[in-house]
Amino acid sequence: KNKTTEKHQTSTVSRSSWVPCSSITTQNMSEVFKGYGASAPKETLKPIEYSPAPLEDDQVQIKITYNGLCHTDIHMKDNDWGITTYPLIPGHEVVGVVEKVGAHVKHLKVGDNVGVGWIRNACGDCPNCVKGYENLCSAGYTGTVVGNHGGFQDRLRISAHWAFKLPEKLDPAVAGPLLCA
Repeated sequence: KNKTTEKHQTSTVSRSSWVPCSSITTQNMSEVFKGYGASAPKETLKPIEYSPAPLEDDQVQIKITYNGLCHTDIHMKDNDWGITTYPLIPGHEVVGVVEKVGAHVKHLKVGDNVGVGWIRNACGDCPNCVKGYENLCSAGYTGTVVGNHGGFQDRLRISAHWAFKLPEKLDPAVAGPLLCA
């Protein structure tokens, strides 16, 4: 069971109460991801399920085992910065196990413990990105939950470049907050 969703599950919500969120495009009906999200600002997180886009060649699919909670997730849920797209599944301190890899992914394999932080994409070509300072990308970067779903769900698909293999001696249960900064 996903430890993240169990922590946020209320006594009035059971696993049998998942309801489809009709505003999420269903592109791949063979798989269903389940998470907790909001459909509007200030709304309480509720069960959401959706069918993700097919796994791309440069992506990994992660079975999420833990996810930290950062106040940024609350800002995004409530649209405090005016950049939230709904429905939104927050969470950008993601820890999990790789369960699928795209055809071009070479540095990760099924079974690896990985983490995903705040950034999900950057240009990769500007001087800052080339130096490894993607947070200062000249073209701007994309936050993990900006226009995308985050870690308050059972699985996540993301570019393998932004999934970091965790050291074997690092307890996954405490790794989430390390991914925020």
